[in-house]
Amino acid sequence: MTARPSRRSIVRNPVANRDAARGRGTSRARIAARTGHFLGVHGETPITTVPGPPAETVRALRERLGSPADDLVTDEIARRFTICGDDEDCVTGLRGFAGAGLASLIVIDEGSQDPVATIEHLARTARAAGLLPG
Repeated sequence: MTARPSRRSIVRNPVANRDAARGRGTSRARIAARTGHFLGVHGETPITTVPGPPAETVRALRERLGSPADDLVTDEIARRFTICGDDEDCVTGLRGFAGAGLASLIVIDEGSQDPVATIEHLARTARAAGLLPG
């Protein structure tokens, strides 16, 4: 049996529902810096090595800790470690992570949204994904 990572992150972009394609791009750009930092802090540990980004990328993120490293966060790395985009993207992402054995989420509050509204949206999204009772 392969070990599964137990932490993920989710970000919701407020413009995503108005323009899904633009929202996805904006969400990914906003999450890339946080994801790079998160992975850099952990370095080569099961949190980063089990999902399988290249070891050289993980080392580079670690070396650049404290400096911008969002250019190292590819779409594939963002897909493996984050849930972002419009509401449908987030529901799909939550279902996928739950199916893979997700144990917990790290909710990144970037300060641009009301934290209570962010948690309420996460709960609505989890309900829509069938992960919380109705």
